[in-house]
Amino acid sequence: MTVRYINVFVIWLLPLIFFALSGAAQDWLGFHGLERQGVASEAARNVDWSGQLQTNWHTPIRGFGYSSPVVMQDGIYLTTAYETQKGKSLRDGLAYSNQALSLVLAVIAAILAIGATTASGYGRWVSLLNGCRSFFIMSAALLILGICAFGEGVFSLESSTLRSWKIGTAAAFIGFLQIPFLMPRWKLGSVMFAVLATALTAAAYIFFPLQDIYVNTRISGAIVCTAVILLPALLGWAACISLWRAKAPTSVGSPPAPVRATRILLCCGLAPMFAVAAFWGLRLRMERDTGPVPWNGKAPDEIPIDMHLDPVLGWPLMASMGFLALLAIVIGSIVVLKKQKTLKWLPRCGVTASILLAFSCFLCFSVFPLKREIAHAVVCVDKGTGNVRWLRQIGYNSTIRDFKGANSHATPTIAAGTGGFCAYFGLAGLYGMDPAGKISWTVTDDEFDSPYGIGHSPVVADGVVIVANDHERYPHDKGDKSHIIAYSLKDGRLLWRQPRDRSQPRSAGFCTPIVRTIKGKKTVLVRGWDDLSAYDLHTGQLQWACRLKHRSSILVASLVSDEKYVYVLDGAGVRALDLEALAENREPVAWLTPASGEKVASPVLADGLLFFATDTGMAFCVDVDKKSIAWRHKLGGRFFSSAIAQGDSVVFVDESGKVSVVARDRTFKLISQVDMGEKVYATPVPQADGMLIRGTTNLFYLKARPANHQQIPSPTG
Repeated sequence: MTVRYINVFVIWLLPLIFFALSGAAQDWLGFHGLERQGVASEAARNVDWSGQLQTNWHTPIRGFGYSSPVVMQDGIYLTTAYETQKGKSLRDGLAYSNQALSLVLAVIAAILAIGATTASGYGRWVSLLNGCRSFFIMSAALLILGICAFGEGVFSLESSTLRSWKIGTAAAFIGFLQIPFLMPRWKLGSVMFAVLATALTAAAYIFFPLQDIYVNTRISGAIVCTAVILLPALLGWAACISLWRAKAPTSVGSPPAPVRATRILLCCGLAPMFAVAAFWGLRLRMERDTGPVPWNGKAPDEIPIDMHLDPVLGWPLMASMGFLALLAIVIGSIVVLKKQKTLKWLPRCGVTASILLAFSCFLCFSVFPLKREIAHAVVCVDKGTGNVRWLRQIGYNSTIRDFKGANSHATPTIAAGTGGFCAYFGLAGLYGMDPAGKISWTVTDDEFDSPYGIGHSPVVADGVVIVANDHERYPHDKGDKSHIIAYSLKDGRLLWRQPRDRSQPRSAGFCTPIVRTIKGKKTVLVRGWDDLSAYDLHTGQLQWACRLKHRSSILVASLVSDEKYVYVLDGAGVRALDLEALAENREPVAWLTPASGEKVASPVLADGLLFFATDTGMAFCVDVDKKSIAWRHKLGGRFFSSAIAQGDSVVFVDESGKVSVVARDRTFKLISQVDMGEKVYATPVPQADGMLIRGTTNLFYLKARPANHQQIPSPTG
């Protein structure tokens, strides 16, 4: 080949290489950049965030998920999850029947209350007893009505199987409890109540979502659940014995008009107030707060329950049903009470309605939440336009876990490599896919066990998929212990599996492993509750393990490493561990810096500075060379998404969706802020001219202007 042709070839080849490299550099192949793992490898100053932050486009994403976006060339990939239509008609039917039965019971209770307080022929104490009994029936009926109408919105029952089970069991027991109160002289009714309460205890245990903590006195939540299971049977037979031995009341005298008016007010006026107070108190109990609860219900150190007062059936239908119920009470109190034969049938109708309502509530809130089907899907979005290219449902799960507000059914971020990517959904499986959305392989025998769901992501390096599952299990549990496992990205073939000794209560691991080259070997670093361990990427052989106690109640922050140190974050601060000392089994802690925060999001390392934020709203910058905190600043809010470095800036996004861009420097400087308008738990993804932010319902693309209007090089992060 002549020199001329060589020159021409080089002239054509160089632009192709440049565009290929620049395009690949914009890729973001997994959690925290995957191969970068929270380390900004370049000091490029490529994006200027000092101007007004603008949304280039935003796209609604079907379902609910907290996974970060993954960028491969011109496609954006993320996971989501949503409830399928399986069994929806039956659940809707139960919702309608619950509303109708609770309203019927409330109407019957109101009519009986008016009749009991206005009828003549009863002594003072007997009338007072009837009034109290009517007050209880009215309050119980209205409380169940509130649970059926507003329970899902006020208590977030759609996202908590355990909470829904508690509410359903309590509502069913209250329904059965009205049997002896509606017909106090019916001794067979008290026996029926005791039998039904015993059956409810058995059913509550069968459908208990966490049977492994039954009768576990070491956990306060387990004691409450055990009480919910046992109390119906115990109270049922105690009430049966006391009511069976009770004597029939005698009728003497007639109450005066003021006394009758007072009793009507007690039964029909105070009962709704008591029911509302009990309903609201139950909601505050569900907050599980650690301090005084303000009027908005947000506990200071816990994720609040999202409350909305929209009834299940909608306000128009509820208003119509309420009007009909009031009309029935007026007509019934005028017409029905004058007919003794009709009046005798009312308690029996009330007993029938209460039994049906109890069964319906238990099915609706305690049985069917375990049977609701969740579809797990992968979504591909066009990076240029924001349009959804395709959505693939790839896995299903019939059990809705008791997730907290900072987790979802699709939290793990996709991990990509050469030729494809994998999506992890825990019990629903690990799936290998190509960029077109075709499933290449499926693994469903690997699982992660924790009542809080999955918070960690898979890792891909050299065609190997790594999943580290530190379970939260109790000593008497059966099944697999904690483990780290490796699959082939190409075909899903099992490459190796190593057990881990962390399978203890409250010890689930939610941090993603990282892959680093240490002494010429690709090594997987895994942070556990009591250890920091290193495994050979290709063989799974344990290289070394360091006993390192995690110093807070939840293990969240992933590791960050440079050439010399690996940085470990927890609720007490930052520890720098010497990699060479770890490999040689020497004391590894080079230095430590206190920085308080119970839940610490994964940090980012840039220019010798370690940036991170906590769930208390405090942002930190640690100078790793000086081994001290360069600055700390209260940004406000609660941070669960990891920090990223981009250009001259570091980006923090809090739970409420407020984006704070600060200077990538040793002194704090706030560059700009913008509110996304919805909650954000996923880590942002830097791009050449902006960033991707995944909210709870939308994917946003924020634009920025180039610094000094120069050509934009590849992003760092």
